[in-house]
This record gives sequence, C-alpha cells and structure tokens, in this order.
Amino acid sequence: LSLLYLYSKRELIWISIKLHNVILRLKSGFNLFSALLMVGLYTSVNGLLIGLVSTSSEVAKYAVIEKVVKTIEGFIATIALTIFPKISLMKSLDKDKAITMIHSAAKILVGMSIVIAISLMIYGQDVIVLLFGRQFLNIEPQVQLMSIIMIMGVFSIVIGNLGLVNLDKKKYFT
Repeated sequence: LSLLYLYSKRELIWISIKLHNVILRLKSGFNLFSALLMVGLYTSVNGLLIGLVSTSSEVAKYAVIEKVVKTIEGFIATIALTIFPKISLMKSLDKDKAITMIHSAAKILVGMSIVIAISLMIYGQDVIVLLFGRQFLNIEPQVQLMSIIMIMGVFSIVIGNLGLVNLDKKKYFT
C-alpha cells in the first residue's frame, strides 16, 4: 500500500531490470552466499548434534551458554559490519590505508572479544545463573570453552568479512 502511495506521488520510480543483469549479480555473490549459508546451517545444527550424543540436560546447558556467547558475538559483528562500508570506500581510494584500518579494527574487535571472554571465564557461571536460574550451576568448564570459541568467531568475522571480502579475496573466504 505504501509503495502505491509513493508511486502515485511520483516519489517512487519504476525501473525495469534485465534478467541477464540479475543473473550476473547472483552468480558473482553465489560463493559468498553459499559459504555463509553453510556456516549458518552448521551453527544452527549444533544443539541437534549434541542431542544425538548426549543428554537433554547437556543440550539445555549448551543452548543457554550459546545464547549468551552468540549475543556477545552478534554485538561485536554489528560493530564490524558498521565499519565494513568505510573500509570498502577506503579501499577504493587508498588500499594501504584500508589495510591499516582493517588492522586497527581487528585489534579493537579481537581485543574486545578477549576481554569479554576472560570476563566470561571468571564470571560466566554467575551471569548464566543470574539470567537463566540456579538449575545451571556447575557449568563453568562449558562456559570457558565457549568463551574461547567466541574469540575464534570474532577472528572469523574480522578476517573474513572485513579483510577478505573488502580486499576482493572472496575466493579465500569461501
């Protein structure tokens, strides 16, 4: 309805797109899309895979810890994605400055993840119990392991999204 309103007020212009151009755009991004899809599927299936080899109690523990870790990782990824266009623009103007900016962003983002991971290793169980209840006592080793995995996730975001994609090295990312 809003599109019709904008079109009637001539604030929206209809542009025809050739099918050939759409296919070319889809082909150029297919490797990146498929790589991100596989990572998404892998991370979504973790709880199911743990459930196949363990108890429902262990799956619940994993799910709770993963919620906390993925929330933190998502926060850091959002920061990285806000930096992405700036690095992309910088690359078109001066590739060396773009690489310097990627290094600076990597230091900040990985540094943040290390500080958060250490904090989770120390206070993670308290955070989990505070957020999800006393039934999740004695999960400190799992929280510590997931904290390390979170740092690897941030490395992946920085190296993959900020570095390889921005520097036109998508083939190494996929």
